[in-house]
Amino acid sequence: PRGGVTGQVYVRALKIARVDFSYYVPLPEVVAVRWCAVCQAGRTCLVNGRCDNGEKPKENAAPLRGGGTLTIVMRNAPLVAYHALSGALDASSGLASISASLGATAVASLVRVVFQGEDVSAFELAVPSAAAGEVLAEMSVQPGDAAVPSTASFGFTFFDDSISLSCVACLAPSEAAAPFQVTMTNFELSTTRAASDQITVTFGSEAAAAVTIDDSSNG
Repeated sequence: PRGGVTGQVYVRALKIARVDFSYYVPLPEVVAVRWCAVCQAGRTCLVNGRCDNGEKPKENAAPLRGGGTLTIVMRNAPLVAYHALSGALDASSGLASISASLGATAVASLVRVVFQGEDVSAFELAVPSAAAGEVLAEMSVQPGDAAVPSTASFGFTFFDDSISLSCVACLAPSEAAAPFQVTMTNFELSTTRAASDQITVTFGSEAAAAVTIDDSSNG
């Protein structure tokens, strides 16, 4: 061998190094939640990341009135049998169950499986009505032969889409402060209480210097 002495006899010996090693099953994880009021025509609700008419989907939120379609993308979800053309669960999947709990009482039911792969899967679900506010949601996928479902939690918000904000000229100077008037609908305010006690106004990350309520009515 290299470095050896000529004429010297060397006995080769097997040398082994050992270390503890174990495999693990990665936990399911929700990586995207997108809501569309109206889906694209075809096999999937979202096409190139857009809803019908090129509308951008809402992220992690949906109207409290319910309706529309929620697309949830998961990593490490268990595989279930489904029809490639329709996305419906296959009869061979047995008692497979896929749903999402959106808070304590609202449950989004499966519309169809978008796709499933070794690492990433996507599902479309029908959105129920619920009370406005932020909730802790949980996506659940249970193959027919599994004793318990695989779940992953995510944050979700139900909002009131009847509330709107509009402005006639949505422009303001970048340096000098100037009055900026907006109109809100279906947002109850009182003219007898300070505006700062009722609302917070921001322009991006910048808070408004002052807020006043010019008029408030139920009309």
